[in-house]
Amino acid sequence: RLSVSKNQLIFVDIPLLYDCNLTYLCDKIICVYVDLETQIERLMARDKIEHEYALSKINSQMSLEKKKELADFVIDSSKSFENTEKQVLEIIEKLKEKCDGCSC
Repeated sequence: RLSVSKNQLIFVDIPLLYDCNLTYLCDKIICVYVDLETQIERLMARDKIEHEYALSKINSQMSLEKKKELADFVIDSSKSFENTEKQVLEIIEKLKEKCDGCSC
């Protein structure tokens, strides 16, 4: 359960945020994005599944392209971990600047 937090950023990881109509829970939405082939490769490696099954799992959800369009921020995770981390830190700084002195 989340409670009201002042002067703190709270991140929640909800892969099916749009699919389950849970956007009302968030003030800002960040989409972590990769191209479809990378998404398939990572899913196959993580779940130890075949290409076709990975593709069917991906196709059963809203596309990352659509999620990217709807998000307030997009993180491109196709490069190194360090590159992804840099993008995350930049977004955190933007959010802190925007919320400095307000009760977001």
